[in-house]
Parts: sequence; C-alpha cells; structure tokens
Amino acid sequence: MARSILHIGAHRTGTTSLQRFLHENTGTLNSNEIEFLCPPESRTNSIPQAVALTLERRSPSPTGKLVISEENLLGTMEHNIQTGTLYPNAKSNLERLSTIFQPDVVMLSIRELGDFWTSAILFSLSRSDMPFPSKTKLGALCQASRTWTDVIDDITAVFPKAKLVVREFDHLKDNPKRFLKIASGWPDWNETKLNRRPQNMRPAEDEIVSILLERRDFNALSRLGDTWDTQIFSTEQRDMMYASYQSDLEKLWAKLGSSLLESRENPIPQRSVEATWSSSHAPKTADQTVFLHIGKTGGTFLKSLAAAASDAPENLTLGSHGDTLISTIKKFGRKRKLVFFFRDPQDRFISGFNARLRQGRPTYDVTWTTAEAVAFSFFKTPVALAEALYANDEHLKSAARFAMSSIFHLKHNYAHFLHSPDALRYELEANNILMCCETEKIDANLDKIMSALGLSSASGSLADRNHAPNPTCSFSERASESLRRFWANEFEIFAACKLAAQQMGQS
Repeated sequence: MARSILHIGAHRTGTTSLQRFLHENTGTLNSNEIEFLCPPESRTNSIPQAVALTLERRSPSPTGKLVISEENLLGTMEHNIQTGTLYPNAKSNLERLSTIFQPDVVMLSIRELGDFWTSAILFSLSRSDMPFPSKTKLGALCQASRTWTDVIDDITAVFPKAKLVVREFDHLKDNPKRFLKIASGWPDWNETKLNRRPQNMRPAEDEIVSILLERRDFNALSRLGDTWDTQIFSTEQRDMMYASYQSDLEKLWAKLGSSLLESRENPIPQRSVEATWSSSHAPKTADQTVFLHIGKTGGTFLKSLAAAASDAPENLTLGSHGDTLISTIKKFGRKRKLVFFFRDPQDRFISGFNARLRQGRPTYDVTWTTAEAVAFSFFKTPVALAEALYANDEHLKSAARFAMSSIFHLKHNYAHFLHSPDALRYELEANNILMCCETEKIDANLDKIMSALGLSSASGSLADRNHAPNPTCSFSERASESLRRFWANEFEIFAACKLAAQQMGQS
C-alpha cells in the first residue's frame, strides 16, 4: 500500500484548492497519522530542505503516511513565461528531490494549453511586475514543441517506480478530495470535509485592464481583443494549442488508461476553444458616451448646452474634472466613447492661472486652497510663474514648481486627463474617440459635437457665453521657452490631439 504521495501541480490546475483542503483537515489527517507538507511551510527554506525536515520528523509508525504538495517543484509560472517553454527544468528540479525522497505515488493535473497559458500569464501579471508578453513571445508559446507529454516523461524518468496519476483540470476540478482518494487508495479521506469554494481564480478583466492602465501599457491593452470576450491568443493560435493538447490526451490514454488518467470521457471530445472572461462587474453600458471635461477648454459651455437640452440620452455622462481617460475605462469599460476639447497649452496655462487667481469668478466662486494661496503670494501673473520655472534663484524656482503642482487647472493638465500620446493613439485606433475638438474651433463644429453626444443642435457660441475677465497677457520669449521645456509632455499630448482631430476630419 502506498505510504507517500507527491503532488506536483501543475500551476493553475486547482493546486491551491487541494492544499487548502489539506490545511482545513489538519486535525483529521493527524489523527489518522497523515502528515502533509505544502505552501507556505514548503517554502520556508528551499523546497528540498523543507522536504528533508519533514521526513526527519514524520511519524515512525509503520502506518504513518505523507503527502507533499508543491507545484514549484516543476518550476515557476514566471519561468515558463520567460522561457516560452512548459516547465523546462522539471527533470533537474525533481532529480534534486529524488536524492532524499522517493514517493510511492505522483499526482499531476494538466490543462488545455491555451487555457493554461492564458491563466498563467494573467495570474502572474496580477501578482508580480512581470510585463505583458510581446506578440512575438505569445506566438512562440503557441508553437512550442514541449507539451504535457514531455513533462510527464521527465517525471517518470526521475520516479520510474512511482504510480503516476494524472487528472485533467476540467474534470471535477472542485473536488481535490476525490483526486487524493483515487491516487492514494487511502480510506482516511472519507473522514475529511470538502469546501468547494474556488481559490486563486483567474483575474477578472477589469483587474487586468486596471493593471495595464496603471503601468501605462497601452500597447498590451490594445492586444486584449474585444471587451468581455477577450483572449490574448488569436483563434488560430488557440486551435493550434488545442490540437496539441488533444494529441497529449490521446497519448496519455494509451499509456495510462482510464485507471490512472482522470478525464471527462474517452475518447476525447471535440470542443469549442472559445472562452470568456469572468468579470467581477459589467460596465453600466457597452456604449457609454463620456464628455471628458478638461478644464479651461470650453467644457462649461458645452455642459450648459447639454443641461438645457431635453433629449439627453441615458448613455451620456458629462464628466467632472476628476474624470480621466483611465478612470472612465474603469467605470465604463474599454469600449466607452469619448468627446473632449483641447487648446494650446500656453493659452490654457494663462487661462487656468487667471481663473484660479480670481477664484473662478464670475461663473464660480471657489476659494483658494492653502497651497494655491501660497502660490499666488509668490506669483501675480502667469508670465511671472512661467519665467520662474528655470530661474537662477533656487528659492524662486522651487516656489514655481510648487505653484505648478498646486494651482488647480495647472496640476490638472493634459497628463492628468489624457495621460500620454500613446494613450491617445490607443483610444484613436480603438475607435473610442467620437470627437476631439480644438477650443477655437468649437463654434464651427458645434453641430457635430452635439450630434456626437446624442443631443439636438444648439444656438449660441462659446465666444458669446464667455463673460470671464480676459486681462491682456504678453507672454515673453523666456516665459514661453520655460513653459515649453517644463511642459514638454503637455505639448506632445496637444500635438497628438491635433493629429487625432485632423485624422477624424475635424477642421
């Protein structure tokens, strides 16, 4: 009768659920002289050291039994992804273990390759700083020659006398108790309790999108496919991996038979390789239209027209200054549509400075923050602030940098709302921008803007409704050069906005 079991995963095949089952039944297992080793205890030292310590203290009773469950004995998910190979070091890793431990039974779960790689990549992405694999690397994964058959050959080469029991992940994946019972033949499992709550599920789409957004990885974001049915591999790549997995199963049926291969049925059925994300929550609508209110570009004028309209659609959101390209993706999903205005950064700098200098009056009446009060005690004009950004006087330069990060409309700049030229290009290529109009061209494009928002045409103009004081401001060459240097990214985003507007035919 078997006295020792080695469960070696693999990753993303219900391994954590099996280990949790062992932990939750510690008392019952101990009373039946079953000792087990699994994470986190197995990783306190090196895994072989942890196994050695466990072997030293295991029960000397002839009826004592041992279960070791440690998926990292095969290798790690991150190493798999980095090398583009399925557990390339499995044999050498297991050989180091074999010098101190020879199990009677080896348990392994396998998973359809497309699902395995997708789950491993997304889970690693959510738990580490691992970058999203490039298109080239994903393509190499699909064509990799090493499959589950090769991994199993490595296992049998290291442990030739052990009984190998293989389970297909999709077969009763929420029942590790049954898997252990079949593998070991021990009746002791009858006394244990099973909690079927899933563990370490694949991250939901909104979590992955948030991670890529925080990393500003818009290239990866553009490769996630259509929202809510996202796959990181193409249909052709999935078909290729599924065919390889089916070949693996057929070989295993021939080698192990039904007594040692836990699978759904034999022969292996054809099945669709399409899979969908599980999302923790769906967006409010799939086609939400958001007006992104970038300060001092004409947004208040547009909002006044929308407020007066009687036909505002339900899927229209008029954003606040707190709404950004990224925050609206998190709220409404990657397929929400955007409308926004933009203007020359220097003009917006002057307007934003003066608006906060007069505390928003006459349209608003918003008292300075403490930081703004300090900033305006140093700088009375936008020219003075811009010139001080690279002043020789370190105290004055420091005050200028403080003011740029404190005055509301200056700290809420294009980088705040639109993030980067890459982000804009992503949104444009994804057809998510319905309208981006330069402030000076709002009046000429007003009908198009209202139509993009789903509103009826409106009369009036931005110039007629702008009643704010507009003091003369002659920007010096020094001020202009300093602002362009300090706000280089702002001018790059502005150029990207102009290019997007041109490409969309908005003159």
